[in-house]
Amino acid sequence: MTFKVAIIGAGPAGCMLGRLLHQVNIPVNIFEGETAPDDRSQGGSLDLHEKTGLAAIRDAGLWNQFIKNARYDSQALALLDKNAHTWFSLGSSRPVLSKPEIDRIHLRRILYESLPKDTIRWGHRLQRIDQDTLIFEDTTISGFDLIVGADGAWSKVRPTVTSITPVYSGVGGHQLKIPDAENTAPEVYKLVNKGTVFTFDHGTELGLQQLGDGGITVNFWKVRDENWREACKYDVTSNEAAREAILADMPGWHATLREAVTKATAACQGRSLYMLPVGTKWQHKKGVTLIGDAAHLMLHCAGEGVNLAFQDARMLARAIIRASKEGEGSLDRHVIKFEEDMFARAAKAQEMTDQMRIASFFTPDAPRGSLPGWILARAKYDVHFLVYPLAFTWFHVFYFFYKMLNR
Repeated sequence: MTFKVAIIGAGPAGCMLGRLLHQVNIPVNIFEGETAPDDRSQGGSLDLHEKTGLAAIRDAGLWNQFIKNARYDSQALALLDKNAHTWFSLGSSRPVLSKPEIDRIHLRRILYESLPKDTIRWGHRLQRIDQDTLIFEDTTISGFDLIVGADGAWSKVRPTVTSITPVYSGVGGHQLKIPDAENTAPEVYKLVNKGTVFTFDHGTELGLQQLGDGGITVNFWKVRDENWREACKYDVTSNEAAREAILADMPGWHATLREAVTKATAACQGRSLYMLPVGTKWQHKKGVTLIGDAAHLMLHCAGEGVNLAFQDARMLARAIIRASKEGEGSLDRHVIKFEEDMFARAAKAQEMTDQMRIASFFTPDAPRGSLPGWILARAKYDVHFLVYPLAFTWFHVFYFFYKMLNR
């Protein structure tokens, strides 16, 4: 049996699901509020993980296209303090833990170009759902067996299944960019080492990340009131005003870290960061489900968002395919099983991400005082539960002596 599936949102999660279903000839319509793929900035870079993000790329038959745009030399990671002292680092060559980077704009392009031309209906901004009917700003479309909300943080599909809404994380700030960083900011380029640098200091984070176009994203996040953008006395969309405000929040920081801000001359955005409560779930509603940020919005701290979303797409595609083989009446039963699995996976990732949020922004003396929470939250997520106690003990013994040598 062939089901009629509607996907709301042409981001990575929605397009991945569409691609996986298209491969087995299940017709899909993707509705996107933006009028074109390049309507807005797509942000920075993403690292895809072997068992989730990369597995989805392989299942979708897009490995060759991915490899052409992926960067395996961009896996370097460093955690610094404001004096540019390194408290934790990983080199760029990590074959066992390979997590290649790809710019968001390239990943999205690979996905939407893999779909038949008319699959994505641009300029369809959803207002609400009424049973199997999608109500847009200027039209309605009905008759779907399954509606999938892949429409991000402020999903218009989510209210159909739950009254839960995103909550403010306590963190807001600016996103900027250094164009052609190797030539315009060589010391910053050297520090980033083609990878990612996080610098922490008393409720603030300066994040630097290499992009495939030669630029470096500069993200400055700080613990703030939710209405900080309305209350501040400068234009949050102005590069010059944002740089001045950020530098005022960086007294005594290392010259290279301050240079990253002064050389960031593009892509200024002021943002407040929101999240769904850890363990968000809902009572299944026939014919509707959610994936990606619409289902489990979380912060950037752990880098699991896109990987979890791609795993959602993989598992939901499999559920739909199984139901299509079994016939009428089986779809919701398989979607329920998918949701139960997703709730468990998402809760684990949300818990880790929230622990890293607390370690990064709400732990005194970061990164010196917060590094155990940051590292062990990641380890608990990645390693087998039987191995974790050994990792916990080893790290605390190591870190006790490390702090003694780095007073």
